[in-house]
Amino acid sequence: DIGMELKWGDEEATFELLRMIAYRKGFGDVLAEGSYRAAKKIGKGSEKYAMTIKNMEMMGFDPRVGARTWNLGSITSVRGGDNLRSTHFGFSPREYKEGEDTKLIEWFDMPSDVKKAVFGTPPHIDEYTYSGKALLVKWLEDLTAVINALGVCLFASSEVGLGPTHYAKLYSSLTGFQLTPADIMLVGERIHNLQRAYAVREGITRAQDKWPARFYEERIAEGPSQGAVLDKDKIDTFLDEYYRLRGWNASGIPSREKLEELGLEDVAFDLQNRGFI
Repeated sequence: DIGMELKWGDEEATFELLRMIAYRKGFGDVLAEGSYRAAKKIGKGSEKYAMTIKNMEMMGFDPRVGARTWNLGSITSVRGGDNLRSTHFGFSPREYKEGEDTKLIEWFDMPSDVKKAVFGTPPHIDEYTYSGKALLVKWLEDLTAVINALGVCLFASSEVGLGPTHYAKLYSSLTGFQLTPADIMLVGERIHNLQRAYAVREGITRAQDKWPARFYEERIAEGPSQGAVLDKDKIDTFLDEYYRLRGWNASGIPSREKLEELGLEDVAFDLQNRGFI
């Protein structure tokens, strides 16, 4: 008993519960630990309702519907729960009008070979299939790693269209060290692999690269997407391709070869000593 009735839309109860969480008063002390830890403490099947990825609360969208690229970045995210480290500015139907596929693809700063592999020939955006998404997710993750390292807002890419060509010029002009667009993406790949290696050391593997079980088991009850549910086989196929493109093993662990290729020999040595590779 938390001393109040919690009903959807009850503003007073919501603000009171927030106050309790902020000051760790009563039941607020339990919720202040986050929904995953709170559910573990409460028990009684409450774990089912903790909507987390890698034990971090996920963003407010339903992966059973919507743009694949936007959604998939959440399960591959190195920290879990959101796509701010990955596909937050990925291609989505909301960003262009019908028939403007080519215009949007040409506008974005991405190498032509990557565009061809992701969008096909002639180029076409279909956010409701998994085709090409593994490579697109990887590419956006690597670029986002650089964006974060430079301290630049993600909207500079999603709204203005900045990509590796622009960031290479900006970095080179600022520091005097000349980097090419390919160098920029290599830096991003190195950062992402280092972050993943750290996560692996702390216990993250393929088993945590997933959405809460309810999205795979419960169909949408009503509305335009009635009956929609995640297909586990399709997600597994996506992860298989994604790991292969990353140079990771089937468990989502960076291989020694990939880490050494990126100049992370010390990281490879550490993971090997710990029995991960």
